[in-house]
Amino acid sequence: MAGNGPSFRATETLAPHIPKNRIIVAESGINTRQDIERLQKAGADAFLVGTAIMSSKDIEKKVLELTGK
Repeated sequence: MAGNGPSFRATETLAPHIPKNRIIVAESGINTRQDIERLQKAGADAFLVGTAIMSSKDIEKKVLELTGK
């Protein structure tokens, strides 16, 4: 299931106010490629993903899924 918790809303709310010369890092609750795409649309440049990768039975497959490869 795609995440939609407070952390996503925070990125979506705050990103438009961050200067363009700054890197926006989205974190927490990122589980799917759709989550990353949503956060990219909001302006995120980088993503901190932990649990989704570490709890996966196939880490390489999960990373490929998240990166859209």
